[in-house]
Amino acid sequence: MALLDAVGAAMACPLVGDAGVRGAVVVTRRAGRPAFSPADVEMAEQLATHAAVALALADRRAAADRVAVLEDRHRIARDLHDHVIQRIFATGLTLDAVAERADASPAGASEAAAVREILGRAVEDLDETIRQIRASIFELQEPTGITGPRARLREVVSAAAAPLGFDPALHLDGPVSSVLGASLLHDVTAVLREALTNVVKHAGAKAVDVRVSVDGPIFSVEVTDDGPGGETATSADPRRGEDVRAAGHETATPRHRGLANLASRAEARGGHCSLQSDERTTVLTWTARLDA
Repeated sequence: MALLDAVGAAMACPLVGDAGVRGAVVVTRRAGRPAFSPADVEMAEQLATHAAVALALADRRAAADRVAVLEDRHRIARDLHDHVIQRIFATGLTLDAVAERADASPAGASEAAAVREILGRAVEDLDETIRQIRASIFELQEPTGITGPRARLREVVSAAAAPLGFDPALHLDGPVSSVLGASLLHDVTAVLREALTNVVKHAGAKAVDVRVSVDGPIFSVEVTDDGPGGETATSADPRRGEDVRAAGHETATPRHRGLANLASRAEARGGHCSLQSDERTTVLTWTARLDA
């Protein structure tokens, strides 16, 4: 109140732009000083006008910069797709052809098998490189400053790092951001949380691989861990390789109820949920049809 008591004459000039009033220039005088003259008011109005124009120009410049960045990102993505991926794909086809010739060559069977194994690994490396480049392309096409679906999935997977004691690997294949609406994203994050929670509680894993992919009308989530799991397989336990069913909530254990919930989500979207396990790995697969 003491500060207000010290204020005498005051005037406020709005900063008016295309979107309306954005603020105001406020000028005051100490108590007891003369009131503002018409010349003072005119000067303050001119200052407010100049400030509003400066803000509008700054906004337009920032918008132009964002457009330029997005155009550049799309250009890079297009060049990667049109040139780099196609050349890698052609190289992979060449290696496949060489592998077929190695099988048909008169050289010893062991030598041909060794050559084919080397070429097979090279083709797998190229395929993985293509997947990574495609993932980079889709990330380039995702606007900056917005928490998109890819960032949300990374956030969910990264949250499991602390209880696991290591970072799970996340692979995003295909136009994940384009097909993940709010409803499907909600289901997918629930699937990832349940799957990773099961790994933490039951698997004793040392490595976890999460793959989220789009293949035509099929959206899939695959979580692979190298742990043995924490339960003995029973006829109702899908760890034998059976599909996870949505029924059985009344008598199921909390873990099985969680898996049944995932199955319900999958079935509601025309997909399925399965849990495959052997001595070395356990794989949870969850799918949904995008055209359902």
